[in-house]
Amino acid sequence: MTIIVPNGAAAPAGQLIQRTSSWTFAAGSTGSVAAHIVFTITGRVFVDLVTAHCTTTLTSAGTPAITLGTTNDVDAFMAAPTGGGPGLATGDWWTVAASSAGAVGPLSVVTGDRVTSNRFKLLSENVVLDIPVSTLTGGVLVFDVWYYPITSDGELAVTTPA
Repeated sequence: MTIIVPNGAAAPAGQLIQRTSSWTFAAGSTGSVAAHIVFTITGRVFVDLVTAHCTTTLTSAGTPAITLGTTNDVDAFMAAPTGGGPGLATGDWWTVAASSAGAVGPLSVVTGDRVTSNRFKLLSENVVLDIPVSTLTGGVLVFDVWYYPITSDGELAVTTPA
């Protein structure tokens, strides 16, 4: 039996843990051009799955090519959506460049090293939402991640959006 541990709770070694981070975008802070830390990693973890669901349509004066990845591989999990951030509308799942409302399968690539995939990543660095150009001015994305600790200090913690 697998135990899913909610945000903030300690987990027994070898157990699947789930974390959720909700991001409300605003110019000058969470939507600014930068690599924003979504989840902080300590030790080493194995990420089983990452999802992003748009609960309020993203807005911008431009076309920010947002990506989700790690500090050194900014699109490791999700490539820029078609139309940039504003291409994600209420109800869309962002898993690949073409988002989909309602139901979508995660992108699972199990071969290759630096390949965009929502599944199966070994991590020892933070998970980041990269906004390389054009500020996001509004909207909400909810990120969920399921992971296993590899080391005794292996932890993936929710970072307060800023």
